[in-house]
Amino acid sequence: MENYTQQEETPVNAKKAALINAFIWTAISIIIFLITYYAVPNMFGNMAYGIVLMLISIGLAIYFTLDLRGKVGGYWSFREALSSIFIMFFVQHLLYSLFVLAFAKWIEPAYADLIREVTLNTTTELAERFAAGNQEAIDTMIAEAEKSVEEQLNP
Repeated sequence: MENYTQQEETPVNAKKAALINAFIWTAISIIIFLITYYAVPNMFGNMAYGIVLMLISIGLAIYFTLDLRGKVGGYWSFREALSSIFIMFFVQHLLYSLFVLAFAKWIEPAYADLIREVTLNTTTELAERFAAGNQEAIDTMIAEAEKSVEEQLNP
């Protein structure tokens, strides 16, 4: 019989693995954002797109969390899991938000105008559907939407 040596896998540093996963997750999110912006920009105002994007985000969160657990050896304490997952989510959200901010400010200044236009078009369509001819209600909903969009785009 041959001797098989059992090699123990050295578990990686959980925080370092969380950062790597956060960078990969951010890259995937940025690619989805850029494809949407340049291929079908009107999708930003579509509720179905928002739901699909949310499901993709949840799927990526689950995948990268399970991947992180596997990289640390399959077992980790609650403290290590909580801190590593928090780091992964926080870094991903921070990097993605900074990218979108930089994209809107320096790379593609027309992004804010596109979001404003898409949001107002979607709000107008919804207002016309729900208000059913009540022009005063439609105007009120559109004015509130314009104010909300301006606050979001110019805090």
